[in-house]
Amino acid sequence: MPWLTASYGLATAAVALAAIAAGLLLPALVYGWAGNLDLLSSWWHTVSSATASNLLGADNVSLTAMWAKWIGPGSLASALTAVSVLLLVAVAATMWRQRARVAEPDYAEFAFLLLIIPLVSPQGWDYVLLLGTPAVICVIDRWRELQTPWRFMSGLALAVMGFSMFDLMGRAAYAQFMAWSVVSVCAVVVAATLAQIRLRALA
Repeated sequence: MPWLTASYGLATAAVALAAIAAGLLLPALVYGWAGNLDLLSSWWHTVSSATASNLLGADNVSLTAMWAKWIGPGSLASALTAVSVLLLVAVAATMWRQRARVAEPDYAEFAFLLLIIPLVSPQGWDYVLLLGTPAVICVIDRWRELQTPWRFMSGLALAVMGFSMFDLMGRAAYAQFMAWSVVSVCAVVVAATLAQIRLRALA
């Protein structure tokens, strides 16, 4: 919403809010007003109550899970998560401030925002990284124009993310791999590559 508002104004943000409101309210036609409120309340309870128990799950690729897996759950992990999220938001804002340097800035910016959703959400499951598909496409498309270190890091990150599958690695190796939060680190590398692409005015 902040990106929409800053990029396209209040009218566009109002349309987006109206769409969200419609999505929340229209089920009342089927469930009734009270039934719809109960449904929304149950959804919220499911998400909020399950966060702690799912934090150390193998498939959780969020920054919250990454820090918790590395140093254990607690105040320090929470603080590092907060700092990490703020850094991602700062990068997104910096990319937006540099949008005048490219002819069509929307794609890279929105790709970055989609990519960081599973990183920012405490329940960011690995399959939610499918939201990062536009980011992957952007990195691949601009890969030859990147400097060698960025080409190496981004290529390695994409390869690791793409082939980190249970069927290829086996149960034990996959479990250890996910416990190390390697996929989370790879997603951060892809996000950093998008920022580099904007910094060099490639997209």
